[in-house]
Amino acid sequence: MAFKNPQEELEALKAEVLELSDECVSLKAQVQDAKTNAFSKLSALRESLSQSSTPIQTYKGLAEIKGRRMPKWYELNIPFDYGETQAKKASIEISNNPFICTQIQPYYLISDTDPTHFAFTTSFAVGSPYLNGNFGTTNAVGRMYPCTAFFALMYRQMYNTLDVPSGDASQYEYIADIFSSYEVATLPDPSLYRGIGWNYPEFDFEIQVQGSGRYWTSGKTPAPAFYGGFNPLYLGYEGFVDTSDRLIVTAHPTTETINTSGIVRFVFFGYEIVTDLTLSDVFGY
Repeated sequence: MAFKNPQEELEALKAEVLELSDECVSLKAQVQDAKTNAFSKLSALRESLSQSSTPIQTYKGLAEIKGRRMPKWYELNIPFDYGETQAKKASIEISNNPFICTQIQPYYLISDTDPTHFAFTTSFAVGSPYLNGNFGTTNAVGRMYPCTAFFALMYRQMYNTLDVPSGDASQYEYIADIFSSYEVATLPDPSLYRGIGWNYPEFDFEIQVQGSGRYWTSGKTPAPAFYGGFNPLYLGYEGFVDTSDRLIVTAHPTTETINTSGIVRFVFFGYEIVTDLTLSDVFGY
């Protein structure tokens, strides 16, 4: 095996070191160029992001939800037959856009065509054409009144107070009289003469939003709570129901029986917002 002399080996090593040194300088230059390019791209991305991105939208209330508002009514119909006593329910789906409820009011639409189911169907007044117990041929079908006798009773009691002479208690109409069937011995059928409030239904209501598990009522709420006198019940806070959710109303009769066939027409009024947002997601509930 041939060996180079020390001088040759030294020169070869120097040449190799020089070559490696040049390669190292080249690699350092490449690394620097890569860093420069990376920083340039990062700066450009930061600039682009700051110019094009929008902050995440947060909502504090319904007023901040963008979208056209349009008036909207939703109505549930719950029919009751003469003599019914059990609770019944109905539901309606919110279509197209979220619904914002601002006021509520229930009504009772009479569907009863039997004239014997109405108060004073037989009159025993002197000269009355029905003195002998013959019935009239008319009824109150199609008429509408509240789902409670509360207001009628208050006005009736006020009328009694103003109209009846002081101390003449015999002329008062008492609660038992107003809502009862009378027995009048002079009539062929004493059960046909009824008090003026006998036809009034009385209900408790429950309102549920299906899909969210939320109730707008805490158990059963009496019908008078859904009236502001003759005005609808205006809500202090706007309740919303999302698209495709359902409003469910359960009507619980509180009278012994329903004495006039009819339909509970439970009306929700408010407005809808034309938006693709799901309000439950926006507000977190």
